[in-house]
Amino acid sequence: QIKISLQVKPSASPLELDASAYLLSANGKVLNDSGMVFFGQNSALAGAVTLDVAARSFALDLARVPSDIQKIAFTLTIDKGNQRQQRFGMLESIDLRCTGSNSGYEYVLGTQAMAETAVIVAELYRRDANWKIRAVGQGFVGGLGPLARHFGVDISDDPDAPSSAPGS
Repeated sequence: QIKISLQVKPSASPLELDASAYLLSANGKVLNDSGMVFFGQNSALAGAVTLDVAARSFALDLARVPSDIQKIAFTLTIDKGNQRQQRFGMLESIDLRCTGSNSGYEYVLGTQAMAETAVIVAELYRRDANWKIRAVGQGFVGGLGPLARHFGVDISDDPDAPSSAPGS
């Protein structure tokens, strides 16, 4: 069992940040709608992956994750970042901490130059019979919608999608 936490500096950030995890098959896509853990669905795989929304932390029981899940991506998005003209560059850094299973891992992603509103911070992945973690730091302009589509999830009510002006 491990815990993944995503913290930002400065901690008194004006940005409304949402943490999510995507449970991915070998092709890098979710298998179905239950393959995303986020504020509206804070648990998956019968509790093997859970999200504490307020703390932006995930508890994982990796022994209970089925073998068709090859990777778990941990992400942050800025709620309505495009609409509010907010970017990760408004922060100093995103700190990822992985604890448990007799080991620890920490990764600090410097964000000062980031124009993106969504980012894949890190991913857990299977290598042979073991789980490993790697830093990613891949950003997405456009927020939740482009990030979710990257993983094969269609967000029908994307909070940051451009809206059509009346009469257009």
